[in-house]
Amino acid sequence: LRPWRPAAGVKFRIGYQNSAPAIQQGPDGKPGGILHAILSEAARRRGIPLEWVFAPEGPDVWLRDGRVDLWPQVGILPKRLQYLYISRPWDASTIWAA
Repeated sequence: LRPWRPAAGVKFRIGYQNSAPAIQQGPDGKPGGILHAILSEAARRRGIPLEWVFAPEGPDVWLRDGRVDLWPQVGILPKRLQYLYISRPWDASTIWAA
């Protein structure tokens, strides 16, 4: 078996919005944060070209319209399951208040 590789010239558009500290747009207009670092490095190692796209309206609008191909992290909501494929989690966060 050979590892999968995207076709030449194909870039996957990955959308993001400000969601500090996981990912956010920096003052230079470029994405930053832990999710950006992890996904960029994983894609680089596998030879998968990514184009990060700032999408302030969020995943529902941008994924549905086809303006982006991927989103780094979304909540699993019943309405999203009607039109999105959501893979098994690669990251899990628990938020709680004491």
